[in-house]
Amino acid sequence: MTKLGSVISDIVDCEHKTAPLDDQGEYFAVGTPAMAGNVINYSQARRISRDTFVEWTRRLTPKVGDLLLAREAPVGPVVEMPAAENVAPGQRTVLMRPDSHVVDRKYLYYALSTPDTQTRLKEKAAGSTVAHLNVADIRSFEFPWVFPAVGVQQAIAEVLGALDDKIAANQEVALRTDRLAMAEFERAIADATEWRPVSD
Repeated sequence: MTKLGSVISDIVDCEHKTAPLDDQGEYFAVGTPAMAGNVINYSQARRISRDTFVEWTRRLTPKVGDLLLAREAPVGPVVEMPAAENVAPGQRTVLMRPDSHVVDRKYLYYALSTPDTQTRLKEKAAGSTVAHLNVADIRSFEFPWVFPAVGVQQAIAEVLGALDDKIAANQEVALRTDRLAMAEFERAIADATEWRPVSD
């Protein structure tokens, strides 16, 4: 087994309050509503000012490669911090920094994203009145396997990353095909509506 706390160098809980909204802000507070599907949905994130970003990240400034884990409502979704480094932890999340000496950040992301891990995180949280994880719960969470050497982790993560890229490309092709089909359908409906039989 591998304990999550043994492969992260830092873990910081979010601020337990709502970040002040700034409609013109260039930073984002990403809470659980913006983490569905393990990607950041910026339309569901909260725009914030730079001053709020600094305040919300004073205990640990996020950087690319850090992971944000939802600890409540729902438990489990995990996202990678973007290269833009403009995301602060929103409510009900924890910010984690993988220890590069013992874990590859992409490998840890995939390890946390597996259906089995997601189920076990939810089971660990289920004992409380409102299902949630605290920092101690997250540190003590155990994966049911021993993590391989970092080099092996990197090789595994590269394969999984290539598969993710292929899936994303296929989804884009499927989306474009759907849009084309819908446009052709709408055109056919319009043509049929304009068509009138010739009277004798």
